[in-house]
Amino acid sequence: MSGTPMGSAGRTVTRVRGLSIRFGDAVVVDDVAFTVAAGECLAIVGESGSGKTLTGRALLGLAPPGAALEATELTVTGLDARRYTERDWRRVRGSRVGLIAQDALVALDPLRRVGAEVIEAFEVHAAPGRARMDAAMRRSRVIDLLRRVAVPEPELRARQYPLELSGGLRQRALIASALSGDPVLLVADEPTTALDVTVQRRVLELLAELKRSGIGLLLISHDLAAVAQLADRIAVMHHGRIVESRPTRELLSAPEHPYTRMLLDAVPRPDVRAEAGDGEVVLEARSVSKRYPAPGRGVRRAVDGVSLQLRRGQTLGIVGESGSGKSTLARVLLALERPDHGEVLLEGAPWSVLPERRRRTRRHALQLIDQDPFGSLDPRFTIAHVLHEALRLNDTGNGGRAGARDRVERAGALLAEVGLETGLLSRRPHELSGGQRQRVAIARALAREPRVLVCDEPVSALDVSVQAQVLELLERLRDERRLSMVFISHDLAVVSRLADHVLVMRDGRAVEQGTAREVLRHPEHPFTRELLDAAPRLPSP
Repeated sequence: MSGTPMGSAGRTVTRVRGLSIRFGDAVVVDDVAFTVAAGECLAIVGESGSGKTLTGRALLGLAPPGAALEATELTVTGLDARRYTERDWRRVRGSRVGLIAQDALVALDPLRRVGAEVIEAFEVHAAPGRARMDAAMRRSRVIDLLRRVAVPEPELRARQYPLELSGGLRQRALIASALSGDPVLLVADEPTTALDVTVQRRVLELLAELKRSGIGLLLISHDLAAVAQLADRIAVMHHGRIVESRPTRELLSAPEHPYTRMLLDAVPRPDVRAEAGDGEVVLEARSVSKRYPAPGRGVRRAVDGVSLQLRRGQTLGIVGESGSGKSTLARVLLALERPDHGEVLLEGAPWSVLPERRRRTRRHALQLIDQDPFGSLDPRFTIAHVLHEALRLNDTGNGGRAGARDRVERAGALLAEVGLETGLLSRRPHELSGGQRQRVAIARALAREPRVLVCDEPVSALDVSVQAQVLELLERLRDERRLSMVFISHDLAVVSRLADHVLVMRDGRAVEQGTAREVLRHPEHPFTRELLDAAPRLPSP
């Protein structure tokens, strides 16, 4: 493998100067420079498309096909990597540089047991001539790695498959896999995105412990509040360039570049909304429960005796960890799942107990905005087709027979209402940004003229600036149309901005509920206080 030790650079494990990445004539990373020292965390932050992930993957030789990479200096863990071949990079990946990817469920092979995934890098990079580990040695190494990342019951978890683990445990298993080859540098690409606040805190604490052990960390994230808990320095990327790079507290308390100030202004702050929505009850759950078979454990109660009321123009925030029953409760409210006990009423009339053929004429009143608009929009259809279909269903349900020309005009009006140009009607979902897709999903829901929107983590995967725009849109639509909303989120700052009332779920139960002011400022249940304590916050200026 070609490469020369860095020698005089001291504790610096990675040094980059003049890094540029282009696709044809398009420059996507432009003249980037930074260093990462042992025991230090450098965070690269920016919106989607800013070039931060491409920059991080350049340190692993993982530039996508068609990318041309140039650098004045690209020293990775003491070796000059500018002329590395793929064979050279394979020797570095996992042994000297580890990668913690964003989506552990995708990064871990669903058909392999966790133990096999964790030990792979160690076995691949075993020293030449070393005797292969026997089964006992292999098992011991896996258990040690899982213990190092604080996985409970490591002997059991090593035998399980990724789908049998929670999101937090999968992320820890992925970190254990990244540590398997004893790297000196870890590239963590959005390692806490979409994790619950308590799980996010544990992962950040684990990464901080790895940093204290002497490992260098390159953290890639759009979550400035999470970055503030871990990073020693922050580099802000915009359109492929680093526009500002300074120690964390300096940058967050006194940002110099306008783009940095915009990112900080977009971060939602815990600011409890004044209670609103004193009209009639539009949605009510009465002691609803939902159970599922649990292999080896009999029956699991996903929702256990939950009651709630939602009034006209009101927003109910539902918070809790993954597996607490939030999404199952949403499906029960939407009548996509029938409760085993209890009932749901829509506008005072039976809803959950009705057969589907009798619900069809009322289903338009209750619409879902999902977490993943890319998955909920058919990739084969244009945006015009998506909206026309929703409008046609609404016209049919209301006994109307509007013509195609009328639907074209109404589709354009819906896009304008959610802040999009009518020129997007001819595009397909993959041709839109994440924020544009989410706005289309909102427009599709509005086409049915709903009275209630059920929003299941609608902004969790969006950049902070796009998230702020979507939240402003939802607020405006709620007030202008006097909509009621059920807003499910793990982000307490987002919930505090939108919600009038808050319901806290744990293990399928509603452990606390009340006005947002009562629950978020004066929590009574220990779990609610734990959630509030775990929520990452930007330091005060």
